[in-house]
Amino acid sequence: MARTAELLQARESLTGGLGGIMVEVRAGDLAEPNAAVVKQWPSIWVPLTVRFRAEPVIEEATAAPGQKRGR
Repeated sequence: MARTAELLQARESLTGGLGGIMVEVRAGDLAEPNAAVVKQWPSIWVPLTVRFRAEPVIEEATAAPGQKRGR
């Protein structure tokens, strides 16, 4: 399974200049750690917290008696 990038979440809103344009960051917005908005305003970002995780799907290594697979 490929590893996904860790995400950061804005804990407050702000509007400011970034690279010559006005950028609006809203509380709850998500960004990757290397994003320009994170580098510009690092103090507003916190690691994303997932409240409800899905149960992992575990595949059976062998077929159950009488079970047909992939044909």
